[in-house]
Amino acid sequence: MIVLAGMIVTSAHAEKLLVEVIHEDSPGAEQIRLENPFLEITIDPAHGGRISSYSFKNAPKDTEKQWIFGSSAGLFMDHTTQLIWPGEMMNRAYRFGILESTPTRVTVELKATMRGGREVTAEKPGDPNISGIVLSKTYTLHADSPLLEVHYRLTNPTDTLKSPGLWIQNILAPGGFEQARFSFRPSSKGVLEGRWGSKSNHKTGKYDQDGLSFAFDPTDGWSAQLHSPTRQGVVFFMDYNWLKCLYCCLEAMTTEWWYERAMIEPGQHFETRCGAFPFTGLSSVAHASRQMICQLEIARSEQQTITVTNAMVAGPTPPGKLSVLVELLNYRTRKVLASKSFPVSSLSSSPTAQTLSCPNVAEAVDLLARVRVTGADKVKQSYEMFSGGAAILGTETQYYKARPVRNRPFYKPKTIVKAKNDQPNILHLRGLFQVYYRWPEIVKALGGTMTPSSYTISVMGPSISYFPPNYDDLMKYDLIVLNNLPANGFGDEDLEKLHDFAKHGGAIFFIGGPTSFRAGGYAGHRLEEFLPVEVGEAFATGRLEKPVALNPQKPGAGRYQYYQKVGKRKSGAKLLVGTPERPLVISQKYGQGVVAVFIPLAFGALDDSSAGFWEAETYPQWMAEVVRGLLNETETYNGKHAR
Repeated sequence: MIVLAGMIVTSAHAEKLLVEVIHEDSPGAEQIRLENPFLEITIDPAHGGRISSYSFKNAPKDTEKQWIFGSSAGLFMDHTTQLIWPGEMMNRAYRFGILESTPTRVTVELKATMRGGREVTAEKPGDPNISGIVLSKTYTLHADSPLLEVHYRLTNPTDTLKSPGLWIQNILAPGGFEQARFSFRPSSKGVLEGRWGSKSNHKTGKYDQDGLSFAFDPTDGWSAQLHSPTRQGVVFFMDYNWLKCLYCCLEAMTTEWWYERAMIEPGQHFETRCGAFPFTGLSSVAHASRQMICQLEIARSEQQTITVTNAMVAGPTPPGKLSVLVELLNYRTRKVLASKSFPVSSLSSSPTAQTLSCPNVAEAVDLLARVRVTGADKVKQSYEMFSGGAAILGTETQYYKARPVRNRPFYKPKTIVKAKNDQPNILHLRGLFQVYYRWPEIVKALGGTMTPSSYTISVMGPSISYFPPNYDDLMKYDLIVLNNLPANGFGDEDLEKLHDFAKHGGAIFFIGGPTSFRAGGYAGHRLEEFLPVEVGEAFATGRLEKPVALNPQKPGAGRYQYYQKVGKRKSGAKLLVGTPERPLVISQKYGQGVVAVFIPLAFGALDDSSAGFWEAETYPQWMAEVVRGLLNETETYNGKHAR
């Protein structure tokens, strides 16, 4: 322990790896400095345990080595998706301790307990989904690597289930604050780019920015930021299996991500690992892993020659010998236009490049460059880049890549029991135009109860305002209505619970509309497995030649002329209401429960100017009978109205 100019400094292994705890004059203002041959960083426990200073020693000559500017910037600033920015944790004081200090590795732990809000009082308690959670994060720095490893652990010491959604924010400027900076995030639409500051407005002193901020459909667990003029940047790694969104606030050029909400039982914990790794030598990022960071570009010439350039630098754990296959394909037909395999002996911090040329390619051809990397140590990675051909405005080809399957456990109680109710208890998930289906009146006619919930879009992305956070609350319902609801409002955990709800005796009722079925993203989504019919066409509104009554014997229930086009019935599906020529409700058993779809649509003027069912007097009573019949299909409903 050394006393220097009013500061107490604890130092160890300074020749390779240094950790210092610096005590300023004011209480609670300690700083922790970590240093190795590549990095010098400072941890600020008093402000959320963030990295408040990050200096890259191997930055190119005559470039800025300090990458964090301003008191509001930093790395690994903590938030939860339950609270809007800046939340309660960003500037909370964290407890800290040095867990390990050896010649090769240093680990520092920071810890704080969530209150559930920034200003919590007895009259205004915190969010019960996160209050009481103990957030712990450790920073680990090795003597022989510029990788900063971060391990998060969220522990629930309370006696109730918690569901925190961890959100991590980083504000830094690799290579300096001035000039062009880019953000790269992998998504189903390709690698999304965000740009800041390539053209400065000297009159206002502001920088322009463009690009897409949100990647709600990430396809891999990384995000990168790059300083274009000096070709230096940083890659952040995170667990794809829990990843919900990659985000860049273009105005501040942040790198952020948030995870799916984790269901944490009393006495249990959720943990995840991430990290930051600086690199140099690339002008863009198409792929990143802990083995390699890659750039992939397609160039078209006026002579109709296509040049594909792939460049690679080493990641934190570079592989040995590699074989790199570079291919150029016609995107529409997937025909290979050119390909070449390149041997790579090793990767380093300097780029290794491969170039592929293909002559005589028409400018209208949509192209796909694809790279497949194989090698020792079970290395097997692939990535691609799309280049659209010349096309008339509005007819351009849109690139799409399905999200890889995520592999993670779901919270489930040991025993799942469906409650038995005397009267129907309904969860109504409301989308666009839901009001025309008059579910409050239907529930009143049933003599039941209903919980309304809405599809919403916020800065945190699409979501459902309320979906039962635990199985006890979920299994109290008899019916869940998806009323013209887009698929992207559901998280993976919600879909797993929806599956278990029907499997154990619940009923699910799909109401069609312009933001459901294929138009709502059901195709290829897990919601597709619940449907008793195939998804159907993209623009799936059909029109009858003339209006038809829902119930010819009781015309007071109203009429319809427009209907949801669906595909053929799945095996085991049956007609619950209507005729084969004009089906109204199609249902199918699902475990002990049942799923169904309502075909008529509640919009469009009828040719004979008669009343549509959405304004008919006895429609709610008619639909109440349909719901009773649907509930009667389940094996667990115990309602008084079941027949």
